[in-house]
Amino acid sequence: FKMKTIQLLFCLALFFNASVLTSQQTATFACDVEALQAGSDPADVCYFEENPDVNPEEFTLDVAVGEEITWSGVGPITIRKIQHYGGKKIFGYDPEGEGEVKAKPNKKTDGDPYRYKIHFKINNTGKNYKIDPIIRSR
Repeated sequence: FKMKTIQLLFCLALFFNASVLTSQQTATFACDVEALQAGSDPADVCYFEENPDVNPEEFTLDVAVGEEITWSGVGPITIRKIQHYGGKKIFGYDPEGEGEVKAKPNKKTDGDPYRYKIHFKINNTGKNYKIDPIIRSR
């Protein structure tokens, strides 16, 4: 009985550690491309699939320090850069990519959320668009 209990606790500890190490958040960005190209404000014609009813500029990721965040676009939307502009800086640099961007916060926001702009393009060409969501890290 004692050996089985130790084995069970060991397995649970391994599972917990593996789930913490592999935890990640996604921010999947979609837009009405025709409206965007016609000059509409991205905040009016884009949304995050994780919470489509929330204005994309109020969309908030709540992540743990060290948890990977992946920003990606739907269809022709290509994410290019995550640019800090306000609040506590939680990345050592402004993460960049070619279609999707990945980064892990290295600090807690401590009540002062990380404000940033997502730079994105349509089909990775032409005009650069921006949207302004929020991250809180713990």
